[in-house]
Amino acid sequence: MAAPAAEASAPAQQQAAQQTALTELDLRISRLQQMSAWLQDAQLRNMIDDVIGRRVQAAERRQVYYSVAVGAVSLLVGWLLSAISPASMLVSMLHR
Repeated sequence: MAAPAAEASAPAQQQAAQQTALTELDLRISRLQQMSAWLQDAQLRNMIDDVIGRRVQAAERRQVYYSVAVGAVSLLVGWLLSAISPASMLVSMLHR
């Protein structure tokens, strides 16, 4: 007896899921149309470009700082490892 009820609820669930998907698509379309209208304003478009440009510059600066820090640490570690002159000594230290 439970099987016919489950079969009847499956199409209803599919229809509800499709309705939800359609509602989400309609909302996304309306938001995209609103954004398109906003981008017609040159002043707003320039402001958005400026904000995005500043964030990109900040990210590039952070990347340079990280690269310099990693390079410096790598040089320091390499210099410290080279202070242990014989490589066999380093191998023996690692096997302990």
